[in-house]
Amino acid sequence: CGMEVTCEEVYECGANGWRYQRNYAGSDNSVSQWPVLALQEAKSRWDINVNPKVITELDGWLLYSQNDNGGFGYTDPSGWVNFAKTGAGLAMLYYCGYDETNTRVQNALSFLDSNWDVPGSDDGNLGNYYAMYAFFKGMKYLGLDTLGGRDWHKLYTQYIVNDQEAGDYWTDEGGWYDTTFCTSTALAILAPAIAGLPPVADAGGPYPEVNPGQDVIF
Repeated sequence: CGMEVTCEEVYECGANGWRYQRNYAGSDNSVSQWPVLALQEAKSRWDINVNPKVITELDGWLLYSQNDNGGFGYTDPSGWVNFAKTGAGLAMLYYCGYDETNTRVQNALSFLDSNWDVPGSDDGNLGNYYAMYAFFKGMKYLGLDTLGGRDWHKLYTQYIVNDQEAGDYWTDEGGWYDTTFCTSTALAILAPAIAGLPPVADAGGPYPEVNPGQDVIF
């Protein structure tokens, strides 16, 4: 990974990301970001790596699916290019070994900067928790605290706190996602890490044999 790959150098650029099932006829950036998230966390947390060909072909898919304007398309470079899939593209480029100095990363950042204020329905940012979490992942992985001079995490935090419903949940502005998904992603964005491991209780010990009803001091 880390090399520039053209579509001619990999197996069929339209089919080397992920989609709905194994050996699907094509790929899309909405689905591909999720297995890449799992692979990246496995790599960073437990040093679990994949066959390098997986990354090479993903790199080819990303090269193919990035529009000339820097944004990422859905199943091709020109269709449904928006904030959500471009944020996802950032996270996937990171997994392929690129950092903020890379031209493809810079082009994606420029697209996101230009589209920051697009309303958060299908294609926008604030209010589209799917898009916000995709952007959050990419920026966190790349270690970028600002975009176009904005403290994006502060702006996201302020927006999320103000947008919470009276019943302590969040809703999607465009109506695409249910409250469970929106609430989960809102809380994930507020968290300090992309995918934090849960706390593990340590009760100390060892302790003597305990009978039913007997008090034990931990």
